[in-house]
Amino acid sequence: MTDENKSNNKKLIQRVPRYLESIIGIFIVPVLILLGIVWKKLPKKPFYLASLTIALIGWTWSWTVTSHVWWSFGERYMLGFDVIPHLPFEEVLFYPFGGILCLFLYVAMLRLKWTRGKTSAFIYWGYLILGVIVFGSVAFLKRENGPHYLTSQLLTYNLICCLILAPFVARDINLVAMITPVLILGPTGYFWDFFALKFGWWDFHAITQIRIGPVPFDEFNFFFYAPPSAISIYLLYCRLCRRPPIIDAGS
Repeated sequence: MTDENKSNNKKLIQRVPRYLESIIGIFIVPVLILLGIVWKKLPKKPFYLASLTIALIGWTWSWTVTSHVWWSFGERYMLGFDVIPHLPFEEVLFYPFGGILCLFLYVAMLRLKWTRGKTSAFIYWGYLILGVIVFGSVAFLKRENGPHYLTSQLLTYNLICCLILAPFVARDINLVAMITPVLILGPTGYFWDFFALKFGWWDFHAITQIRIGPVPFDEFNFFFYAPPSAISIYLLYCRLCRRPPIIDAGS
């Protein structure tokens, strides 16, 4: 066995796929738990279309930020298998399951009687515009750092997935159900980043360099606006398919 082969074998032995383990624990397991609660209440066609769209958007965004090294993965904590160049297998799992978890939480909240009627297009528009102002202003003020990671989020999630879809879904989106995945996945995402950065699972580049603890300020835009993005896509498909977001909501 050559020295190069020995070195490669040593790397394989030392590989610890922590990123995959975290995705399974944080996203896949909760999805499986919620499956029995929400599955019968989901209109299937809008759900399937939304899940596919969320995944395609997420994969495209992940490929963009990874291929441009706006963020990077700790090699020994990954499986080391790219589905296509710059799109690791773990990322292929993250985006559909992250989006599905948001949708499951949204529909689970719609099942509760006290959440019914909690809609306000005015408040929802205000939430979207506030995010663009706050995070867009920071990106502009820190433009010398080349905050491409945050800018790409603003274009993908805030603009394309939220603001462009808002005229079609703002009147229908349930604010209590929408804010639930934000309040659950936001803190979860923060601590996920906290430990990932501490142990070197991944790292951020091309950011504003503002941090809250070890976590870049840029990530908070994802925490706040990725869930509404997933829900907006789902509600758009519900409208196009002429199906309610929850079956027999009054039962």
